[in-house]
Amino acid sequence: MVDPLPGPPKSWTPPPMSRPPTFVPPSSAGTRLPPPPSVPPPSPPPTGPPFQVPLPPPPPIGPHGSRWARTPQGRPVATVGQRIAARAIDFVVVIPLLMLLVGVEAIIRAVTGVEASETESDWVSSMLGFFLLLVFVSFDPIASLLFRGATPGKKATGRGVIRWEDGSPAGGLVLWGRNVLLFLEWVMVVPGVVDLALTAQRDDGRTWIDRATGTAVISDGDTPPPPAAPVAHAFRPEPWGSLVGAAAEARSRLARTVTPVPPGPLRERLEEVSVRVAACEIECVRVADRGLQLSQAVAETDLDALRNRYRTAAADPSRGSLVEAYGRELASAERLAGLVVITTQRLQQLGAELNSAVNTGIEIALAPSNDKTFELLLDQLDGLRASLEVVEQDAGPTAI
Repeated sequence: MVDPLPGPPKSWTPPPMSRPPTFVPPSSAGTRLPPPPSVPPPSPPPTGPPFQVPLPPPPPIGPHGSRWARTPQGRPVATVGQRIAARAIDFVVVIPLLMLLVGVEAIIRAVTGVEASETESDWVSSMLGFFLLLVFVSFDPIASLLFRGATPGKKATGRGVIRWEDGSPAGGLVLWGRNVLLFLEWVMVVPGVVDLALTAQRDDGRTWIDRATGTAVISDGDTPPPPAAPVAHAFRPEPWGSLVGAAAEARSRLARTVTPVPPGPLRERLEEVSVRVAACEIECVRVADRGLQLSQAVAETDLDALRNRYRTAAADPSRGSLVEAYGRELASAERLAGLVVITTQRLQQLGAELNSAVNTGIEIALAPSNDKTFELLLDQLDGLRASLEVVEQDAGPTAI
């Protein structure tokens, strides 16, 4: 004769929520309840009103309605028309230098009155051609060193050449390599024209020479203000509202410090920091809206009712399949609740790190600092944004 199963325990304490809990069914002394089966990941919940994760903001509008391509650091890439304008100004500057070299031989002969032999003329012509090529190839690197990383044409039109990966100014060797490739491209004419036509269609706005040398021509003169964080809804319940507000306040504090800084290298550095802080704020908004969706899903689930229903079904040995279904439902709900706690804690931590980075940016604006401090700050903000993206992915439907 089978002893009757005792009733459910008087109290049941949920597992700690510091990490997604694994479901442990309630049990009583002397009674062995069937263990819950492994829980397959449920289908993604439908997304829709009233809350949705905001889409990435569209790229800023450039001159004549064009869309800016951007470097990984968020800086706008120069368009084909801007490249042509800068190159035309450079040609206007370099042509007098070339003409001066061409006239050197005639000037020397006119002054000395000596006629060179045919062999000497060939040698002088060869040397002259070599110096013409050297001036053409070396113009960009030398001018870039004199004009802080830009030729006269790029300086006049607000352009510059930077490294694609880290956004630092391109060095002399890289610029020399670019110019050698440019010379070879434009000597053959057709490849240069085809490359410019294809560049206008590429997403990153770079020519094949830019890609081969790991560089990009940026448009600093027309840099739009840092993007504003997308706001999916004016109101967010706590704790998500305060977390988004803290990120917005951090960006505002930095903006108030950057605004009075006069134009110059320091202002350019701080604007780079502002762009990265704005990108982090965007990620904070996305994570908060994802957490809000999770919170609403948990609020619509009565965990106590699910637990009581599971205990009642588990007390009847004949209801094995129903107990299995109730076990999966309860485990999924508890895992969802734990995910909300983890998302909140991680967003709070990353928000504090964002405030710390903003304080460092304000310190750079108000007190002298070295390049190493600035580079470390940019690396910190890039890492922070990557961490926020990971939190958003972990809180997505695949994590539930």
